[in-house]
Amino acid sequence: MADVSVVKDGLRCLFDAYEPKRQVNTSFTVKKTKRKVDLKILCAEDDHPGALQSGVFLWPAANALGGYIAAGDFDDIIPSTETRISILELGAGAGLVGLTAAKVIDNSKVILTDRDQVSLDLINENINLNGLERDCSTAQLIWGDSKDSLRMCSNLSEKIDLIIGSDLIYSVDVVSDLMTT
Repeated sequence: MADVSVVKDGLRCLFDAYEPKRQVNTSFTVKKTKRKVDLKILCAEDDHPGALQSGVFLWPAANALGGYIAAGDFDDIIPSTETRISILELGAGAGLVGLTAAKVIDNSKVILTDRDQVSLDLINENINLNGLERDCSTAQLIWGDSKDSLRMCSNLSEKIDLIIGSDLIYSVDVVSDLMTT
């Protein structure tokens, strides 16, 4: 059984490993084009220690936001996809929302962020599993740490056009840190 209080890279992770993994196959239909978008998402088993407190669990709101992105009309938010659209996902967890955005929003570059290195490792697996290496990258972002936010912003090569996230407020304790970020 995995250790649920591991310290990695100076940060406390909820657990050291996310084995056994399960693969969730998800499909969305893009409203404008009627194109079907298929995604394969690796995530923790529902009964894995720490899964319900972790981003490696696939939360229902991620599916809901993925469907909304696929069905959505972004003309009022993103005026054109002729130029590269830069999207930042906060608290990406297993990566379903950001990967959906990368597949659905033409000419997009998605940066999926999370605090937990285990989640970032899982997101990278999901990026590779879905062939989105050209359109997606990951970055660690620690909410409430203004130095970390500035570090991340200084490493960006372009402005962010859209910020997305689902299930971000899992505890009242994180609201202040999220707003600071």
